[in-house]
This record gives sequence, structure tokens and C-alpha cells, in this order.
Amino acid sequence: MPIISLRLTEDEERLFREAAARRHLSLSAFVRQTVLLRIEGDPVSFEAAEAPAREAPAAPAAARPAAPQEKPRKSEKTKEKSSKKKKKKKS
Repeated sequence: MPIISLRLTEDEERLFREAAARRHLSLSAFVRQTVLLRIEGDPVSFEAAEAPAREAPAAPAAARPAAPQEKPRKSEKTKEKSSKKKKKKKS
């Protein structure tokens, strides 16, 4: 059976142990049950757990940062200028 290790402060450990004791559970059973309930109750987490491991769920459009506007590269600016000059010469 795999083992997961958590790093906790002393206060967090005390909090976890007290919460487990109130529910008459071992610390391991309490953490496992709490995490599973959280995953099952959170549709985003549940969908992510069901999705293939390689694919990350896409963020909603509102949560995505706007793509920055790219400035034209120097080579593109040069091409634009040279094409404008050619058009002027032809006229």
C-alpha cells in the first residue's frame, strides 16, 4: 500500500489529531476520509481525477489571463516598409 507523507506544523498536527479523535478515527483514516470527501464534493477535482493523467483540465475562459498583444518583430517591420516603398515606386 502506498504511503503519503505530509509536513505539518505542531499546531496543524494537534488540530488533525484532535479532529480525528472527535470522530473516533485514526489519523490516517481521518485524513483519507477527509481528502476523499473533498475530492468527491468538488466537481473540478473529481473531473480532474477522472481525466487522463497527461491532460490538465482547461481553465474556464473567464479565469484565463488575456493573451498579451505581440509587437511585430523587426524583420516583419522591415518587410512592411519595403513593400510600401515598392508600391510607391510602381505608382
